[in-house]
Amino acid sequence: MSIVSVGITHEEIDFVTRMAKEAQIGGKSWVYLEREERLDKLKESSLTGQIGEFAINKYWFGHAHYYYMSRYYRNQMKHIGDGGVDVPPLNVDVKCSLDRYNKGAKNLTLIVPQREYHDDWIYILAIAYMLEKGIRVDLVGWCASKNLLEPGHDDRFPNKYTKAGIDLSPMMPIRPLWIGK
Repeated sequence: MSIVSVGITHEEIDFVTRMAKEAQIGGKSWVYLEREERLDKLKESSLTGQIGEFAINKYWFGHAHYYYMSRYYRNQMKHIGDGGVDVPPLNVDVKCSLDRYNKGAKNLTLIVPQREYHDDWIYILAIAYMLEKGIRVDLVGWCASKNLLEPGHDDRFPNKYTKAGIDLSPMMPIRPLWIGK
């Protein structure tokens, strides 16, 4: 397993936090708890998702300009979801979680809810760690939708598509190739 780590500074976190607040408008929490708990989960889920999107953009492109640009346009249409497109215009959906219990990335599972599953899609497992100097996001690996375990194969997540973190493919070494290099 070859994990890629991406650092996010406090300044970048401030921007991502603002974008997460914008993304909450019209959003839903799929955790069926009391109303206040649902709102708290929405805030946390939105921020965690935005951290994952930011990290993959920073890793692949060396900067977050495309993240900034896509968030600008998505914020113009707040009541429309992203349809699983976290790196426009690619069929890539980043599933980011906080590692609250210090399990380590290889012991975690990529989880895709049925309502977020798309044929011919790439799902990336990202784990966020809160640090004093910012956030570290570990990009654990990826899996094509056709290689996910069908719902019902993992007793821990009976209604979700899954893949063990240790069984994910290593992150693709995609990088921008600029003219003249």
